[in-house]
Amino acid sequence: MEGIRIEVGETLSGSLEESGDRKLYNFVVATEDTYVMFTTSNFDPMLYLYDVNMVQIQSNDDSGGNLQPLIIRNLAIGNYYLEVAGWGLSYGDYQLTLDYED
Repeated sequence: MEGIRIEVGETLSGSLEESGDRKLYNFVVATEDTYVMFTTSNFDPMLYLYDVNMVQIQSNDDSGGNLQPLIIRNLAIGNYYLEVAGWGLSYGDYQLTLDYED
């Protein structure tokens, strides 16, 4: 699996073009810490966190408020994936943020 590279501290813009569309991102954790991952959008996205073997670690639908997903998780050093998908039939433009928890 490849995916689009996102760095810690970065916000990337993306788009789900149609119902059922998904976008995969990859990132590297160089320091064990607590990380926050979320989207900002005008539709109802889902966010999935996977380990390097694409085994799902966590998913979230609406914990960020306004139908936005939010994952806060302590991660060990390693490679991970994030996947953005629409809930149900929803799709549209979004911003995905990956950062350290304050």
